[in-house]
Amino acid sequence: MNRPDDRPIRLIALDCETTGLDLAAGNVPIEVGAAFRDDSGNVQWFETRILHEAGSFTWHPEAFKVNHFSLEEISDPRVANPAEIVDADLAVWLDAAGDYRLVPLGWNVGSFDWPFILKWLPITASLFKDRYGNPAHQFADLNSMIFLLDTYGTPPTKSGLQRLAEAQAEKDGMEVRCHSGGFDSYASLIAFEKLGEWVEQ
Repeated sequence: MNRPDDRPIRLIALDCETTGLDLAAGNVPIEVGAAFRDDSGNVQWFETRILHEAGSFTWHPEAFKVNHFSLEEISDPRVANPAEIVDADLAVWLDAAGDYRLVPLGWNVGSFDWPFILKWLPITASLFKDRYGNPAHQFADLNSMIFLLDTYGTPPTKSGLQRLAEAQAEKDGMEVRCHSGGFDSYASLIAFEKLGEWVEQ
């Protein structure tokens, strides 16, 4: 029997912008973002768009109202890269996270983002295995944290946490672009840290 993976945990905030909510129906990821806080205390973040051939995916107009993408952008190689290139680039970027047990973090990350990542970014997904090769099965889900903390008082709301993240972004000199993979992953990381502060108070 394998002993527990005793490496320290590094939370990796992940966010996928997609053409809709239903992976099984042919919706695809069109942007991925990731963020983590490094050993020096600085936030490292990643963002890139994912290229898809026109007509090769399904899409929902409501998704594009949220993320402000267009069908033309998704199929434009000047602004996006094929999934296999994005996967390799993100995997290399994650190497900088160090020898930690990587745990995905986000709003509904396990139920929504992770299935898209498993299908479209398999190399990246493989980095979230433990030292024995077992696939990721633990997720730091911010919605679940909010529900849990609500039983112990009145934690910050999702909209309140978003405002805190936007204020922190301005201090960090980061552009606030809600519903972009890069900013939303950064905001998830900040939200987790703010919830931790709330617990300590």
